[in-house]
Amino acid sequence: MLNFGDMGTDAAFERLFRTVLLKGAFVASQLTGVRVPRRFRIDIVGGDRPGRYDDVADAARALWREDRLFYARIDLAVGEIAGERARAIAIVLPARPCAFDETWNTPRGYGPFRLVRWDAIDASGERPAEI
Repeated sequence: MLNFGDMGTDAAFERLFRTVLLKGAFVASQLTGVRVPRRFRIDIVGGDRPGRYDDVADAARALWREDRLFYARIDLAVGEIAGERARAIAIVLPARPCAFDETWNTPRGYGPFRLVRWDAIDASGERPAEI
């Protein structure tokens, strides 16, 4: 279980996002047998600030709603290596924003993030397979 204390701060949310990204890179490495870089280019689909981010902190800020209000679920996959970076995609699923304890939060402590397999990502954001 991930525990970063009070998720009411953008700094705690960024730490959670970084941790889940690193877990995604680890899982991708295990699945492919290839070392996946721990630097990321992150594409955000949906939400209030979609786009491509080369900085994890900027991507976390784009996924941060506000104090005590979060996206309910963000599917996150890590894969596709380009040079020294791994590409990650974060798909914000349409739902009403909610409190942290009402987010996907499976496994416990992951908050809105659900790790999914890279090869299962559908550009439309439709039902990727969970890892």
